Amino acid sequence: MTQMPILFDTIIKWREHSFQPYVGLLHDTTPSTSRVNTYPFPVNEDNLETIGIDTNMNFDKLNVGFEVAKNFGNANVIVEGSDIIHKGYMAYADVSYSFENITPRSKLLISSVNKMDSNDVLSGKFNSHSNNSFSVYSPTNANLSDTIYPAAYGPDVATGSGNALNYGIALPSVFGDAYQLNDLIMPNMGIDVKVTEKWSISFDYWYLRTFERALSIRDERVTTLSSELGLELDFYNSYDLTKNMSFNLLTGIFIPGKYYREKREDGDVLGLAPSSRYDGDADPAYQIELATEIKY
Repeated sequence: MTQMPILFDTIIKWREHSFQPYVGLLHDTTPSTSRVNTYPFPVNEDNLETIGIDTNMNFDKLNVGFEVAKNFGNANVIVEGSDIIHKGYMAYADVSYSFENITPRSKLLISSVNKMDSNDVLSGKFNSHSNNSFSVYSPTNANLSDTIYPAAYGPDVATGSGNALNYGIALPSVFGDAYQLNDLIMPNMGIDVKVTEKWSISFDYWYLRTFERALSIRDERVTTLSSELGLELDFYNSYDLTKNMSFNLLTGIFIPGKYYREKREDGDVLGLAPSSRYDGDADPAYQIELATEIKY
């Protein structure tokens, strides 16, 4: 397996604001026989390129940030047919306002995905030559998930972004990985409270829905699944025992939406629309995590 990530960025500061444009390239020449490839076409070289900008603006107690990014480049298909073209994109925004010891905040993530085709679902074969899912590594080589990962964003239960061993909820994705945030429209509202100098707590509400509605099979017909994935409530508690040690409690519950409550017969034939179960009887998922953190 041979891959070479290259990243160029610069931070421009003006008063209390910062602007960070960036360009990235992931050059992957892993042989086709050593790849875990979502696509049915053998690939021996992939150039996944990303361009974007991350902006943060501070106005006294008000903080506003946003980031946009776009994939481009292509994966070389070594049989007859066109190359796989990377076209994914994402947009993220956040805002917070500090009232001394209380800080309300809000976030929004929008991330693109491959649109499912009814003919592909019936044939059981993904035939698209476009990768419309926003990608930090290419779906032509899922092995790279072990070495290239984005920073944790949340929600903790659905995306498995806590510290404990948690693989997250089966979310629609070309990667089969809940931590990779694509095919999502995900607003968030939260609040941070500093109870004392040593004790702080946070509450978060997340709503998850798909960017594109997925397809499935029922009664030998292609049906359109609901875009409502569900909602999650997270609670975080941190208490400083000493200057170098803190005790943390993280809890969360994910309540499945209509997407997980629809009966299906396909069992996710294309690997793009997974579910924890396909009989329509999805249960809430929850996590309780205790941790002691030591800093030096």
